[in-house]
Amino acid sequence: MSRYARVLGHAAVLVLLLALTARSSADAQHDATGSKPPARRYSMEPVHRDEVAGWRADLAQLLEAVQREHPDPYRRTPRPDLERAVAALRDSIPRLPAHRIIIGFARLLASIGDGHTSLPLYFAAGVDFHVLPYRLGIYDDGVYVEAADRAYAGLVGRRVTAIGDVRIDEAMRRVASLISRDNDNWIAAVAPHLLNRIEVLHALGMAPDLTGTTLTAGPGTASMETRVAALASPPATEYGVPFLVRLTHDWVDARDTASRPPPLHQQRFDETYFWEYLPEHDVLYIKWDQVQNRLNGPTALTVIREAMVFAREHRPARTVIDIRNNTGGNGGLLPPIIREIVRAREVDEPGKLFLVIGRRTFSAGQMMAGALEQYSSAILVGEPSSAHYTGPAGHVMVTLPHSRVSIAISPDSYQMGAYPRDPRRQATPRLAAVPTFADYASNRDPALEAVLAYEPEILPREVMAALAAGDTTAAEQIVREFDARPVNRFRDGTVELNALGYRLLREGRAEAAVSVFELNVRIHPRYANGWDSLGEAYVTAGRRSDAIGAFRRAITLEPDLAPSREWLRRLGAAER
Repeated sequence: MSRYARVLGHAAVLVLLLALTARSSADAQHDATGSKPPARRYSMEPVHRDEVAGWRADLAQLLEAVQREHPDPYRRTPRPDLERAVAALRDSIPRLPAHRIIIGFARLLASIGDGHTSLPLYFAAGVDFHVLPYRLGIYDDGVYVEAADRAYAGLVGRRVTAIGDVRIDEAMRRVASLISRDNDNWIAAVAPHLLNRIEVLHALGMAPDLTGTTLTAGPGTASMETRVAALASPPATEYGVPFLVRLTHDWVDARDTASRPPPLHQQRFDETYFWEYLPEHDVLYIKWDQVQNRLNGPTALTVIREAMVFAREHRPARTVIDIRNNTGGNGGLLPPIIREIVRAREVDEPGKLFLVIGRRTFSAGQMMAGALEQYSSAILVGEPSSAHYTGPAGHVMVTLPHSRVSIAISPDSYQMGAYPRDPRRQATPRLAAVPTFADYASNRDPALEAVLAYEPEILPREVMAALAAGDTTAAEQIVREFDARPVNRFRDGTVELNALGYRLLREGRAEAAVSVFELNVRIHPRYANGWDSLGEAYVTAGRRSDAIGAFRRAITLEPDLAPSREWLRRLGAAER
């Protein structure tokens, strides 16, 4: 299959179906009179018998709302299983303290199986869980203490091996059951903000009570066990940027001794979006953390237009659009913004436009990734995103009548891939840049470094040189070495070789294209699209029987691969 035709210039055919409203937890916790209710007090004691009926009414309301609003509530958990889980929680309510009931609600919503149907325990209205004064980060090399109150400064920079009596890998498994998500990448984004909530730790068996717990942190034999006390009052945390929140006034951060300032993606969160020219790299850098307009100041479209005007006048060597922290917002804002970017030919040129994505790229953020991936020449950089290309979307907010806890339910479905019912579960970067803790502590940005180190067309050039010399062994070795490079962690050479083969076909070099496609499937034998492409090259080269074999191999690997089935029909070899 050849790549979808790029939409250029005046093409504004971009249908974005999702419109979300981002709200701060503070806003969500104000009642109709404008006053904020007092923070909930939690205890180890079961709820009073007079409250049992109220909590059960909340549970019934939760189930009824899911069944009423969600387009496919049993997509992940069959109806009998969901109803059994609801019945088990209902029977347990008289024996449970309030925080464990709320956590039970979160677990039920997570079992629905999408990231928009949720009870986000770290900021949801009516929850008010208490924090332990440390901030964790999940990195390629483990879970680390990024920052902490000065009383626990000895923990900062250490790798966590256990919380309470629970090893960190098991702690991650337990907390994952509370995280509503499209895919598991979202766990790394959210888990740190649950693993410092004392009510969560107690409910999951990682704290003996609600006063505090122990954190065990390495490295190695230098491991230390420290008891950490929970703060008396929950902190105010803005939705959208909970990942760098300062939990106390007297705070120690692992970055404090870094010799350079924090990278741009960790700066100016209050601005939501901004652009900056980096003259030392000749890079136009655009950061966008929420798909929404500021309450005060220029709109997102205005700022993007300003950046595109700058690009037209100065023609930077590279443009970087950074949405790695973009968890969503109002998808309806995107069409004119995408149009501005793809119309700026000084920006949208192969090898010059880069889109940084990551574990927090979700919802309308994912919509932007899908749109630029489809309509522009953007090269994706960073970590895989946390959203599907097709699935439930949006939020209906429901306030449970007794507890006043606010839950979110997805009422809609969206489609943002390159073709109907696109099954991909994440946006996958072409250039991998997964941060380590050392990157955080030293204020390095591996994504920007990957952009600056990128050399276009390396693989096609080297492969063609080897094939032109008749050395297929060298060509195969070049591809295998390319696949093994860390920057290609999420993508092998399949796409690059496929694109090279089609370019050769367009140039009328059918036999050279056949050589490239054959090389691709020899190295990547389970690449169904590669076999389909090889079949097309065989057709062009007049090799009908070879083409039939390639198309049949493609549908053996991917039975629903429509182009291969269509080619077999045209060749009179369709299965009956």
